[in-house]
Amino acid sequence: LQCHNLAGDGQGTASNVVPPPRDMRRGQFKFTTTGGVKPRRSDLTRTLHDGLKGTAMPAFSLLPEAERDLLARFATYLSVRGQ
Repeated sequence: LQCHNLAGDGQGTASNVVPPPRDMRRGQFKFTTTGGVKPRRSDLTRTLHDGLKGTAMPAFSLLPEAERDLLARFATYLSVRGQ
């Protein structure tokens, strides 16, 4: 919420980090195993679990797996909704 904002536009209170938070509404995901096609849920949950080195995206490994799955589902919803 702080980074990507509730709307998923990347304009949360931490929008000044470098690189900036991704606008989830565009449906573009960089760290996928699908070769540029929409990410698998496992791609999103892996990013949530491990974070992204070299970016401000932290690891959320302390969250229960079910909560990380819900966040991944919400990211998918935002990307579909934005298109």
